[in-house]
Amino acid sequence: MSPRNRTAERTPSDLDLESSVLRSMDGEDPRLFPFLPELLVDLEELGADPRLIMALLSDHGGLPGPGSRVLDLGCGKGAVPLRLAEQTECECLGLDAVPAFIETARRSAVSRGLEARCRFEVADIRRWDPGSSRFDLVLLGSIGPVLGPPEETLRRVRGLLAPGGRVAMDEVYARAGVAPRNPLYGSREALMSAIGSAGFVVVGEASATAEVQEAGHRSMLEAIRTRAEELSQRHPELRSVFEAYALAQDREVAVLSEDVVTVTLLVRDRAVPPAPVAPGPDRG
Repeated sequence: MSPRNRTAERTPSDLDLESSVLRSMDGEDPRLFPFLPELLVDLEELGADPRLIMALLSDHGGLPGPGSRVLDLGCGKGAVPLRLAEQTECECLGLDAVPAFIETARRSAVSRGLEARCRFEVADIRRWDPGSSRFDLVLLGSIGPVLGPPEETLRRVRGLLAPGGRVAMDEVYARAGVAPRNPLYGSREALMSAIGSAGFVVVGEASATAEVQEAGHRSMLEAIRTRAEELSQRHPELRSVFEAYALAQDREVAVLSEDVVTVTLLVRDRAVPPAPVAPGPDRG
């Protein structure tokens, strides 16, 4: 569930959906999949930080204007599209492979009166067919290697973009001079090279302060530990599965806090001029 630098890792397209989802959330044991919604029940903002996305868009080209179309691939519980739809006049579509996450997102849309402009569907984003739909903004919030490493991901996403469309993507790279304990995290130079090789250019980037990130990681970890223990008590035969997942999250939080930089990038196709962005409301 943590952001992943996909430079050195990819999920084969023929991997079954549940295994793909688990890998994107740092899980391995297939017995864990049915319990993901309960393990993550306290985490409303799975993936990208809505406040960071709003700030990034506002500072680099503007928020989506009225009628703009936004696609969130791996939307989790819909935090980012809900925030965008609430504060702009854009239309949002969120896709995720976990039905319980989509149910939560749909309930939130209804409770906030956004269901007409903010839709959510259960889908395997690796194989989802957009038909003739194209989008002004595509969100990739901490989906890990589901669509492949960054270059492959962006090449696949290009076909979803309307002319001048943008992509907001969470990425992680190794701190300068640090060899991460998780060897899957590559350098900033490798990440930027992959983005350029895909034919995209970075137009903006943003990251939370180290203190904010640390607090968020620790809060996430405590919530998962609590739910893992509750599940272990109800399903003692699976205690080792839940404990292993909590331990994996503990290790990942240590890496995220000490070894790497987490960043949200805004990119666009280098060959296509940026589309004009209609003035929108102030970010929230």
